[in-house]
Amino acid sequence: MIFGYARVSTDAQDLTAQLRDLKVAGCERLFKEKVTGATADRPQLKKLLREVDHGDVVIVAAVDRLSRDCTRRSNSRPRSGGIMRLRGGVKPGHFRG
Repeated sequence: MIFGYARVSTDAQDLTAQLRDLKVAGCERLFKEKVTGATADRPQLKKLLREVDHGDVVIVAAVDRLSRDCTRRSNSRPRSGGIMRLRGGVKPGHFRG
């Protein structure tokens, strides 16, 4: 399965562009939240990581949507599967990672 994760830091920010790009990239299931990357308390990310299984892929608009630093990012890896990031425009069926 292809999962997508979208995050913005504040309630005033909009998830629309990230969600659109993730859908265009082929994500079958989307997880989204509005919470700062400085906190480890991200319920939707935790839920996503519990659901990822062998062979699944997690796509994010940018790697900083997972975490602000490498230490936290390494703890945000799916148990099995991979992480892809999107950059710039996305065409249907094309991944950039």
